[in-house]
Order: sequence, then structure tokens, then C-alpha cells
Amino acid sequence: MRIKRIYHKIRSIFHWLPIIWGDEQWDSRYLFELIAFKLKLMEDHFNSDRAIVADAKKIAKEIHTCRLLCERLYLQEYDDMLGLVHHSIDFDDFVERLNRGQKTITCNLIGWTGNRWVQYEEYMIVQDLEYLFKIMKKHVRCWWD
Repeated sequence: MRIKRIYHKIRSIFHWLPIIWGDEQWDSRYLFELIAFKLKLMEDHFNSDRAIVADAKKIAKEIHTCRLLCERLYLQEYDDMLGLVHHSIDFDDFVERLNRGQKTITCNLIGWTGNRWVQYEEYMIVQDLEYLFKIMKKHVRCWWD
């Protein structure tokens, strides 16, 4: 039994090694990457035959939701959610409009688009953070087997 436990611990180290290797202390995205990885391991456990708790599938769904939120927070690809690409302005077209004297129209368009995108991104980040921690606050203490 003790050898099996040691084997499990060594295997766990190898699972975590790529995550720890890429970890940095200067950005919260790495925190969400760590949490998402741990939640993935927990989700896999509760979806497996090893789980003995009665409502393992329900717990796995809660964990899955939190994992997806963490992944969105560390990937920060909110512009893709609505098909927005905030940096897709054609530079040649931009220069051509400047040369035709449409400087104010183009600059206002770029400023408005960029500003709306930043507001949308911030709104989505705050919404995801609130929802993630709301779920965890309510359920995390019940995620045990």
C-alpha cells in the first residue's frame, strides 16, 4: 500500500511539473492557470469510477464551470467571444484615409472601437471573477470524496 502511495505522489509531481515550470509571480493569469489545472484534476476524479460520493457528477459539473471560468481568465480571449478583433484595422486603409484628409473620422473610429472593446473586456473579466468566486464560496467545501 505504501509503494502505491509513493508511486501516486511521484506521478503527481510529473503532472504538475509543466505548470510549475511556467509559473511566474508577476501576473494573476498564472494563478488562474494553477487553479484551472487543479480543478481539471478534481473534475477528472469526480467523473471517474474512483469517486465514491453520491453526487459526484453534480460536483464535477460545478468544478467544470469553475475550471472554464479560470481558463477564460488566464487566456483572456474575450475579444473572440463575440467575434471581435480590436486590432484588425487595416493599416494601409488607415494611411490612405489619413492622406485623403479623413484623419478625424478614422481616429475617432479607432478610439471609439478601442474604448468599447476595453470596456467590454473589463466587464467580462469582472463578471467571470464574481461568478467564479460565487460558485467556489458556495460549493468548494463540499468538493471532497
